[in-house]
Amino acid sequence: MAWFTLVPATTICTPYRPDGLAFQVNARVSREGLYLVGIKKVRDLLNKLFPGNKNEGLAADEAETSATDAPESAQEERMEEAREKVGGDPAGEVLVTLNDPEATIPTGFPVNDAEQESEEEIDIGKTIPLRPVTDAMISAGIRAMQAGQRDSDLPVVRAVQRCNIGSVRARNEDSSYMFTTETGGQEPMMPFGLFIVADGMGGHYAGHEASKNVSRLVARQIVENIYLPMLYPGAATPQIPIQEVILGAVQAANAAIHSPDPEKDSGTTLTTALVFGRRLHIAHVGDSRAYMLAEGELKLITTDHSYVRRLQEAGQLTEEEAASHPHRNMLYRAVGQGGELEIDIFTQPLPKSGKLVLCSDGLWGLVPEPMMQEVLESDMSLQEMADELVNLAVQAGGYDNITAILVDFAL
Repeated sequence: MAWFTLVPATTICTPYRPDGLAFQVNARVSREGLYLVGIKKVRDLLNKLFPGNKNEGLAADEAETSATDAPESAQEERMEEAREKVGGDPAGEVLVTLNDPEATIPTGFPVNDAEQESEEEIDIGKTIPLRPVTDAMISAGIRAMQAGQRDSDLPVVRAVQRCNIGSVRARNEDSSYMFTTETGGQEPMMPFGLFIVADGMGGHYAGHEASKNVSRLVARQIVENIYLPMLYPGAATPQIPIQEVILGAVQAANAAIHSPDPEKDSGTTLTTALVFGRRLHIAHVGDSRAYMLAEGELKLITTDHSYVRRLQEAGQLTEEEAASHPHRNMLYRAVGQGGELEIDIFTQPLPKSGKLVLCSDGLWGLVPEPMMQEVLESDMSLQEMADELVNLAVQAGGYDNITAILVDFAL
């Protein structure tokens, strides 16, 4: 077994091997800390440590390192250079070479001038416990390395949107909202992306006002309760469960736009997607939709709260019949109905890469899913994909307002 650890700059630590075989390590010495940056011939070393004949391994290792053998005085000179590096050059590098199986390993340098210069000798072949490594002993360089590893594990999120009036309607009753953040540095925050599509109910009072107010009310509640608290020093994760925040936001928006006056009855669909770290959170009411494209498959991940969808689920309508049914736009659930609103909400891990699509029925009702997938898998830019989807809906008639949000992500 071979050991290595992170130690302060006042201590030289080299990988120690019970059988005394010689090998080389690269060590970076600084005022803040010393840490190992590489071990040569690790594969050969492991092969010699675990299989059988120790003497054969020793002979092979001595043969490999014979070219670098040096007298004991030369080793002492290199150790003296290491001491000078620690005290003088804060960014110096030292190559420590162990060639003599009978040698002893100096385990410490004096912490300051007041301490006596002494070296504890360790007999090679004995197991020695390593001192505990505390957080304070980890150098700034290693912290930066760890931060870089965490950063590389987080998803990269890019998003675009289009909200088009279409070819027929005099007013755009759709609303969309997109908010994404990314941070850099030693301790980056998890990527945060909030995406909302709302489609005001046509024929009702101020459908455009309903979709606008609901999308912005929900966005404000989520940003204030999930994202903004993370900006305070020492904050880590949201104090309130994410799903509770989202549910509360939608319920508050539902109550805010509800009017008891039948003449001012108002409502809107709402599809909300929150990308937070490596997870996707969805809240959904109505017949706007969310699709996920991953591993070559486009999947609808929301359920329409419409009359024709209920008939399809009951086996009374085919998908083709539902597309032309006279009541295909009739909803049985919408934000603004008043009372306690039933909300579809779920969370799932993000795939390693893919695209998320949020859209109103003005898009999915006119652009078939195979055609949608063909655009999403093309070599166009993300914005060009959104433009093309809207153009296809317009070319198919553009009878309704057309909204699309495209989110591209990769772990």
